[in-house]
Amino acid sequence: MAIISPKVPVCQAMKVKIKSVRKRSSRRVAGWFHDVVLDRPKLQNLRMLKAKAKRRWNCKRADLQVDRRSRLTAPNGPSQHIFGDYKYIFE
Repeated sequence: MAIISPKVPVCQAMKVKIKSVRKRSSRRVAGWFHDVVLDRPKLQNLRMLKAKAKRRWNCKRADLQVDRRSRLTAPNGPSQHIFGDYKYIFE
């Protein structure tokens, strides 16, 4: 004869109840995140990317301005390395 524990039906009922509570809970949590866009970057990352792009643009612009304003050129061509003959050309 097999011994059947008197708590078996209670355990089964508890399992069913716990399972239904988990389902309801997961549905509620899923509802919270239903309209969330998953691939959107965090605001902090977005700000960092914008700041980095702005710094890059400012650095490039500053380099271009320096290049436009002054260039070292030699009157006899680039192969002459006499520093006294170098002059600044302003455009």
